[in-house]
Amino acid sequence: MSKTHNISRSEFSEYDQMIQELEAEKHIRLRKSLYSEDPEELIKAQSYISQTMRNTKKSDPKAFFFPHDWTYNSGKDYKDNHSTVPDHILRRVSYVHVIDLIIQTKINQVLDFLVFQPDDQREGYTIRKKLSKFEDKNKRKRTKEEEKTIEKLADFIENSGDWDKWDIRDGLKGFISKIIRDSFTFNRSTFEKEFNMKGDLIRYFTIDPMTVRLLETIDPFFEARRPDHSFTKKKGYLPRYCQIWNGQIAVNPATDEQILWYPWELGYEIRRDSTDIWRNGYPAGEIEVLSNVITWIMNGLQYNGNFFSQGSNPKGMLNVKNGDGGGQQIMNQLRQLWTTSISGVQNAHKTPVVEGLDLEWIDLHHSNKDMEFQLWNEFLIVLTCGVMTIDPSELGFHFKNQSDMFGQQGQKERLQHSFNKGLKPLLIWLQKIINKHFISELNDEYEFVFTGLNIEDETEFIDNDKKKIEMGAMSMEDVFEKYSHRKFDPKKDTILNSVYLQKQQAEMYGGQGMNDMVDEETGEPDEGVDNPFEEYEKSVQEDPIMKGMDSWLKDRGFIERK
Repeated sequence: MSKTHNISRSEFSEYDQMIQELEAEKHIRLRKSLYSEDPEELIKAQSYISQTMRNTKKSDPKAFFFPHDWTYNSGKDYKDNHSTVPDHILRRVSYVHVIDLIIQTKINQVLDFLVFQPDDQREGYTIRKKLSKFEDKNKRKRTKEEEKTIEKLADFIENSGDWDKWDIRDGLKGFISKIIRDSFTFNRSTFEKEFNMKGDLIRYFTIDPMTVRLLETIDPFFEARRPDHSFTKKKGYLPRYCQIWNGQIAVNPATDEQILWYPWELGYEIRRDSTDIWRNGYPAGEIEVLSNVITWIMNGLQYNGNFFSQGSNPKGMLNVKNGDGGGQQIMNQLRQLWTTSISGVQNAHKTPVVEGLDLEWIDLHHSNKDMEFQLWNEFLIVLTCGVMTIDPSELGFHFKNQSDMFGQQGQKERLQHSFNKGLKPLLIWLQKIINKHFISELNDEYEFVFTGLNIEDETEFIDNDKKKIEMGAMSMEDVFEKYSHRKFDPKKDTILNSVYLQKQQAEMYGGQGMNDMVDEETGEPDEGVDNPFEEYEKSVQEDPIMKGMDSWLKDRGFIERK
C-alpha cells in the first residue's frame, strides 16, 4: 500500500478506506496476473480464482439465467431493460382511463384490508406467532408478552418505521398503494430499507422502479467472467441493484459514491415472474401484454372524440339534378335560402321550400350500432379485465351478456370469482412481501396474515358439521367443543337450537324430573296412591254372574289367566 496507517489510532471510516484500497490493489494485481505473459503468474491467478469459487458456501449452477452473448451487455455494469414497451410509455399508458380505473379499484379493495383485526373472520390483517404445520391456530391463546410484541410490530408496519413527526413518509396505506400501482405498471416494485449501526431495520420507503436496474452481479457467473470487478462484498454478497439517471449509475452527491444496494437494503419484487431468458431479468407485466388492446381502445376513443369535436362528415348531401338549366344564379339563391332557413339552433329540422328544381337527398349518416362500435368496445374492455383479473361489474360496466362471458350466473358468484382470481392472489403476494422484508427482520417468530379471506370456506365447514349431526356422525357436544374449545356444561351454556330445546322439553314434561315436581306440589308420593283395578277384581269375585263371565272368557282365550 502507498500509505502507512497506525491501526491502533485509526477511525472507523479509515478502516473502510483501508479495506477498499486493499480490495482495489488485489483486483489490480489479479488482473495483471491474468493478462501476464509469465506462465507462473497466470497459473497462480487462475488457481486463486478456482480456489475462491470452491470455497464459496453455495454450489455453482450449471444453467444460464441471462443471455451470455455480448449483445445483451450494456457495458455500464447494469442490465438493460429489453422490453417491447419502454418504461416511460408504460407509465403514460397506466393513466389511460380504463387502466387507471382498474388499478385504482384494486388499490381501494386492498386498502379495506389494512386495518388490524383480532378476529380472523373479519376483513383486515393480524400479526401472530408462527404456527407449526400441524398446530391449530384456534387452540393457541396469546400471552400478554405476545400481545405487546404484536402491538409493536403493528405500529412499525403502519408507520413504515421510526420517523420524526414532520418527516415525509409513506405509512402502510401509502406504501401499499404505491407498490400496487408500480407492480401493475412495470411488473416490479422497489423500496429501500434503512438500518442503524447495529443492523436493525428502522424504516422503509418506496422509490421509483423506472430508475432501478439489476446490476451485472445478479448473474451467478459474474465473478467467473469478471474477476477484476471493482464491487465490494458485504456479508459475503456483492451489491445487486443500482439507481440510474440519464443512462448511467447515479452518484450520491453527499458521499460522491454510486447508488448501489445490497440484497437486504432494497426490496425488488416481481409479481408476474417468468423464465424468459431474453427478457434479461425484466418480465412483462399486464400493461405490456395488453399494449395492442389498449392501443385499440385509445384509437376508438380518439375516433369518436374527433367525430364530435372536429369531424366533417355531413348527415347527407343535396343533389341538384337540373342545376345546369337554372344557372349559377339559381344555385346561389338556393344556398342563401338554405342558410337563412335552417342554420342555427333555433331553426333545427326546418325544411326549406324551393320551386323549379329537381332535388335529391343522399343520407350519409350512420349510427355507431351500424358500425359495430359497441360490441367491439365491449370485447376490448372484457379482454382487458380478463388480463387484469377483475370483473367488469366492479368497474361499473354492466353488459347484457355478462353472465355468458364469465360463466357465472349471478352477481354474487361473479364477484366471488373475481375475488378468488384477482384480489386474493394480490393479497397473498403483499403478505409475502411484508413478512420477507419487515416482520422477519424485526422478529422472525411472528408473521403478518390477512384475515377474512376464507369466510365462505368457514360457512361450508359449519354446513358439513350440521349434516354430520343430523346423520349421527357427531354429537352436539362434540361440535360445541370444536368451536368453543371447552366441554359443554348444560347448567351454564344456553343452546338456541330447536331440536335441542324440544329434547329438553320432552325430558322436563315426561321424565322423572317432572314427576318429582308434581310430588313436590301435591305433597303426596306415588307409593300412597290406590290402584283402581283392585276394586274391580274384588267385585268380580263377589258377583257370581261376573265371576262366570270371567271364567268363560278365560277358557276361550279372550283373557289371559294369571
